[in-house]
Amino acid sequence: MSFPITFKACVVNEPKAKYTILDRSLNAPGDNEVVIKITATAVNPVDWKMRNCDAFITEYPAVLGSDAAGIIYRQ
Repeated sequence: MSFPITFKACVVNEPKAKYTILDRSLNAPGDNEVVIKITATAVNPVDWKMRNCDAFITEYPAVLGSDAAGIIYRQ
């Protein structure tokens, strides 16, 4: 696998904005990091509450979503 690789991400560009799907880049993993090939993901209620209330987001664009399933692709 050569880096950087690209992937799709659910992004909010500014407070309370609509979700946008963008291509993002992933750099090579550092020490003690792995790359996970995501096979399923979801936007859960915490994600949309963070977007609607502008809570816990420290910078924009913000990539939302923390629920995912996949396989370890590279250690």
